Amino acid sequence: MKHLMENNRVIISRMSLKSFFAEVIVMMITIFLIVYSAWASQYDLFGPPSDFLNSKVAIKTETGTHNLSMRLVEFLIGIQTDKSWERRSDTFWILRTGFKDPVTEMYKSYVLEFEKLDNVVVLTAVSFDNRMLSRPEIRSFAEKIMNNFGKHVSPK
Repeated sequence: MKHLMENNRVIISRMSLKSFFAEVIVMMITIFLIVYSAWASQYDLFGPPSDFLNSKVAIKTETGTHNLSMRLVEFLIGIQTDKSWERRSDTFWILRTGFKDPVTEMYKSYVLEFEKLDNVVVLTAVSFDNRMLSRPEIRSFAEKIMNNFGKHVSPK
């Protein structure tokens, strides 16, 4: 009888140990998911904050700025290539994007500089393969992005 009670105590303690490890694993997974979701929701790690992205976009011209009548987030939908953000300050962000030219098989890159002035995000500079675009070229570039956005969201 004594041997049976000791055996039962060992079985119960083993079950408790297994239950303890299961609880620890569940707790670790829960903590991981909470930390991961908190980390993923921080826009500063991946790009500008939402107030920056939801601001209207304008381009810099010789005489001032020209409003594009769309938000930055919509403008970015028109860019159908890989994107990576670099933060210079809270109001100044650089977007690096590129693509592989299907004709030449060479990698082409764009660098777009955005600066927030009041409630408007201004596209201040664009470079293509390390060549700065002129103001008329930036306007043409922005119009192509806007057209691409229109094609992307319009029904086919």
